[in-house]
Amino acid sequence: VQVTAADERRMLLTADHDGEKTGDEHPLKRDDDEDDGAVFAPMSWLTFGVRVGVVVSTGVVALVVPNFGLIVQVMGAVTTMLMSMILPVLFLLAAKGRSIGFLEGAVCIALLIVGFVGMVGGMKDALEHINETE
Repeated sequence: VQVTAADERRMLLTADHDGEKTGDEHPLKRDDDEDDGAVFAPMSWLTFGVRVGVVVSTGVVALVVPNFGLIVQVMGAVTTMLMSMILPVLFLLAAKGRSIGFLEGAVCIALLIVGFVGMVGGMKDALEHINETE
């Protein structure tokens, strides 16, 4: 009988080695954790407090600031275009420098133009909505 590498790996992962970890355990479970069925990583009270604080403060800002959704729309228009279209092209141009070819340069310029047009259009639309609500 010939044993393949996949069979050997499966045997190693599922074999019990006198109390050692087996491949059936959850990767976030630690040795000192009790077996209560939880598969989440342990969290300190400070981490929990920070998470609750961020959620509560976000909710308070959303309730207190008028037209908060429109402000988020302006930020979204700017950051989405920056992170998806403008900055990657600028980083590529900075990394390659003068060794960039004509076709690649033309595509980069086209992407920059589309990114800036999208950013300005999104900002214009959001600012028009802000003016309508005032």
